[in-house]
Amino acid sequence: MLNVAVCDDSDVFLQEAEAALRRYAQHVLLTRVNLVGYLIKPLDSSVLTCYLDKIYRTSSLKSFFTFFIRGQQISVLTEAVLYLESRNHTVVIHTDDTDYIVYDKLSDLSEQLPPVFVRCHKSFLVNMNRIQRLNGNEIWLSEELIVPVSKRYLVQTRDAFFRHIGQKV
Repeated sequence: MLNVAVCDDSDVFLQEAEAALRRYAQHVLLTRVNLVGYLIKPLDSSVLTCYLDKIYRTSSLKSFFTFFIRGQQISVLTEAVLYLESRNHTVVIHTDDTDYIVYDKLSDLSEQLPPVFVRCHKSFLVNMNRIQRLNGNEIWLSEELIVPVSKRYLVQTRDAFFRHIGQKV
């Protein structure tokens, strides 16, 4: 579905638009719209720049996190990764669907991840998009899933999370 409309004053365009609206009115009204803002003529370039920056920051370009398990390459959507946990010389990658066990260092894997992941403990990296609550020395990813925040990483984790929230607004 195209989310951009171009307005033209010609009668032919208006007649075609009215016909399309009648045919697809129900579809249009039931479709979720992610509106960034309105542009009014004459165009103010600072407003356009602001909207384009917002679109860029919130764009839904899919990024993948790729790793190897026993020589097999596995790619998962970065947004599906909840957190990474270092455990017994392995790293457990916790996703929405399953957990993957990788023989690698947490620090090496963190270099492959986007900045939306924050190190909150020497054994944990958390996807800030999945944080529901930051409470003292705990990160709540859900009511059942709580990740610890160590004293060493507490300030860094809080600063990164609040910066991240500020970018989303």
